[in-house]
Order: sequence, then C-alpha cells, then structure tokens
Amino acid sequence: MIRLIEITFFVLAMFFLCVTAYGGTVVRSIDGVVVEVYEGDRIRIKTKEKKEIRIVFYGVDAPEMKIRDRRTGKIVSQGQPFGELSKKRLKSKLLGKKVTAKILKAFPSQGYMATVYMGKRNINLEVIKEGYAWANRRILKKEHLPTFVTAEDMARLKVKGLWKGKNPEPPWKFRKKIESQLRYNKKSNSKKKTMQLFRQD
Repeated sequence: MIRLIEITFFVLAMFFLCVTAYGGTVVRSIDGVVVEVYEGDRIRIKTKEKKEIRIVFYGVDAPEMKIRDRRTGKIVSQGQPFGELSKKRLKSKLLGKKVTAKILKAFPSQGYMATVYMGKRNINLEVIKEGYAWANRRILKKEHLPTFVTAEDMARLKVKGLWKGKNPEPPWKFRKKIESQLRYNKKSNSKKKTMQLFRQD
C-alpha cells in the first residue's frame, strides 16, 4: 500500500507539535488489535467497534522505507538501511496482538500520535532499546527526553539493530535530503507548488 505524504505539511506539522502539542498529557486511550505494520514506527489497529486507526509512535523515528515522487510515481529512494528490518521486527512483535494506544495528539493524514503499550510494556521505548529507531528529540517532552535518549545511547553502545551499520543517518536528515533532491526547478515553474512524496508501506 502506498501512503501519500506531503513533505511541506510534515515539516510544518512537526514544528507545530514540537512547539505546542506535547504536554505529556494523554488525551485518551484506545484499545485494539494490530492489523497492519507500515514501518518501524507506524501501525494500524482495529478497535472492538471495528474502527481502524492509524498510529504514529510518539518519540520514535524509524529508518525510512521506499519513497515515490507523487508527480511521476517513480521510486526516488529505496529507503534507508534497516528500514525493512525495523518494520519486520515490529511486525513480529505486534501483528495480531492486543495493544493500548495512549493518545497524545490527533493530526490530519497521520492519524494519532501515541505511546503504544502491550500489557505493561512500552513498545515505543522497546523499539529504541532494541536499536531499530532513533529517539525523536524534536517531539519528545523534556521529562521523556532523558529516558528515550538513554535508551538510544545504550543501543548504540551495545551495537544493536541499526547501530551495526556504518554511520547510520537519522531519518529526519534523510527526508530533508530527499526533499532537496526533488525540489521543482524554479526556472520551469512559475508558481510555488507543494512538494509531495509517496512513502511505500
């Protein structure tokens, strides 16, 4: 499945979330069964009312997967090393399992930002501890930052997951690089257009 991403919106949304959204207050909790894993930090759950909800992991940024140019449909990036492995690891952990999503924020096109629990296990933190994602410092609230960053540091020290790779590139830098590569040629475009990509799920 291919999910539409507007890079411009993503950047603005991330800025907004960093400044205003995350007070660490849980808006509500949603129980459901994981029916799909998109990436190492994004899932879809189905509630007992049969409602399907997309969840983005709070404080987690997993390696990117395939990205397509919306205008041409061409794959412009095969994604990052460990992107597929990060997804596979999360899928083996969560697919078909009952979870509780502690919702922190709802926002357009991305579904809900949440901390995901399986029983008492904080899956967001587990993903980072196992070395399959970065701590998303731009999103994390001050009181959560030390725990997540320490988890990342320990995974790096123990050379777990993506830290086995040579100089792994943070996903936010990777996305910025792809965005720069796909900027419209200003000489052939008189109007400012929104850069849009497809992320291959």
